[in-house]
Amino acid sequence: MKFNHKRLLLLISIISCLLLSCSQPNDKSEEIISREEIIGMASSQLPPEVLSKSKIYTYFDSEQSTNGIWQVYFYGFNTTREELEEFGWEEGENVSFGDSDEYHGVMIYIDTETRCILSKRAFFIWLGPGPSEVS
Repeated sequence: MKFNHKRLLLLISIISCLLLSCSQPNDKSEEIISREEIIGMASSQLPPEVLSKSKIYTYFDSEQSTNGIWQVYFYGFNTTREELEEFGWEEGENVSFGDSDEYHGVMIYIDTETRCILSKRAFFIWLGPGPSEVS
């Protein structure tokens, strides 16, 4: 009889541990890379004079990949395609420019796990809902 009692206690302990581990919040965005690190990485993609005039919004999208993607939106500045190209931007698969030669916004996408810049987009104007503001 004691043998069954010990098995029952062991089973209850195991189930309790499993339930507790499953109930823990799973916010990989903060574990893998912080908002400040993401802003620093994205900021390195802009000329200093653009960065100094920019306002910044960030948004974490957990649905775009296994570990999520950070979107960093810089806005409130004036720059040209030429200035961005001089800073190293080259239009291609992961870099795009809007239909104008003048830009007031840039969106940079960063993979949370690999910390790779996935894409960069320059906009004349941002048409869409704003991501959450960084304080």
